[in-house]
Amino acid sequence: MSMIRILVGWMSFYTVLVWGMRLDSMFNVDGLNSMEMINNHLLRFEGPFAQSFWYYVPVEWVYPVHYLCLAITFCVMIGLFTRVTSVLSLMILVSYAYRARYANYGLDQINAILMLYVCLANSGAYLSVDRWLKSLRTGKSMLDPVKPGVATNIAMRMTQLHYCVIYMAAGLGKLQGDTWWDGSAMWRGLANAEYQTLDMTWLAYFPWVTEFITHLTIAWEVSFAFLIWRPLARPWMLLLGTGMHLSIGLMLGMWTFGTCMTFGYLAFLSPYFLRSLFQRLAGYTPALAGNADQQIVSAAPPLVSETRNSPRAMRCEHVILLDKTVESAHKTTAEFVKRNLETTLVQTLDELLDQLEQDPNAGVVVNLQKLSDADVETYFTSLLPMNLSDRPSVTLLRNRHTVWLDRVSLPDYQRILLLPCDRIDLISELEHAFMFVNELATDHSSLANRV
Repeated sequence: MSMIRILVGWMSFYTVLVWGMRLDSMFNVDGLNSMEMINNHLLRFEGPFAQSFWYYVPVEWVYPVHYLCLAITFCVMIGLFTRVTSVLSLMILVSYAYRARYANYGLDQINAILMLYVCLANSGAYLSVDRWLKSLRTGKSMLDPVKPGVATNIAMRMTQLHYCVIYMAAGLGKLQGDTWWDGSAMWRGLANAEYQTLDMTWLAYFPWVTEFITHLTIAWEVSFAFLIWRPLARPWMLLLGTGMHLSIGLMLGMWTFGTCMTFGYLAFLSPYFLRSLFQRLAGYTPALAGNADQQIVSAAPPLVSETRNSPRAMRCEHVILLDKTVESAHKTTAEFVKRNLETTLVQTLDELLDQLEQDPNAGVVVNLQKLSDADVETYFTSLLPMNLSDRPSVTLLRNRHTVWLDRVSLPDYQRILLLPCDRIDLISELEHAFMFVNELATDHSSLANRV
């Protein structure tokens, strides 16, 4: 939800900025949306709940209030006082939309919908000024990961369900029009000079293209609510949706609406996948870079446990490697040896447990690629919380294993990598794991000395 907060906050700031270009026309009592028209139409047909603070702002305060709204939406974008500014931003979006009721469109509506769920979630937990300020207050350069919260899970699920309802309603609504049945709806839209930003009239010579796109759009919208929950179909549904919305921007000029609709797609992606992707793009941890034919190994983050042992200072000299892929194991071992890391290769979880008892100072690298489903379950539910809770480790997994990450809390010294990735990234993550466990051990030691 932090990424959604940034994107929706940016779009909110942009829309408020655009409203300001015609502020007198849109929001003054005698403007295009006059209060007389609002009273005679909006409040009459939509009821007393169609409220906006703009109804009560004096003329001389219009510009100061507008600038304050700009500042608030900017704050939610950067994640400053997120809990407060997100709620205020929702009020701002709704107020602007109702005050300029006959000048808004789908962008304002989807913006407000997404901002509602940003308010519900702990959307300032990551990628925010709030988190940076917290690190300054605590004196830690790296804060502990935020545990998954009920409110955030509800917000994510509600976003998903809302999109299903939106697309289902859009699809069923289109089925009431004859042009969507005969396949001419898409052509009529492309040929409409009022919306035309890209001349697509040459498609008149290829009517089967517009007819196919018309029927594909209907099929996609109606089936979205059913197929989006299927793991194999989800990427294709999201790709089709992204293509459709970006095409709306390219050919009909509604770039902001088409782009904003894709922001909610992040709710359908794995939060861990998004975090790893962001780290790769930002250059913090290139977790996903690399060659697809290279199998990298690792060890994993512990489940939430109140009995977790306090980490102790350790040196990166010995690594226990669990990798059942022969070629990958040999290449990874060779890479470790090249870097003067003593490596013990094991093939089963039982062998891993034995080695953990023999060497309490070794780091751990576990590749889940060839482990059975039962072993993966044992790894996440038993071995991690009890045996690896105080170990620097890296776990390498495929996308199908990420379902287990919803049940774990990820301290900084327990690293996760998604396959495929480069061995140099594995080395980097292992070094980070040792660095973080030593930093935490130092903090605990300092606290004990003060006590």
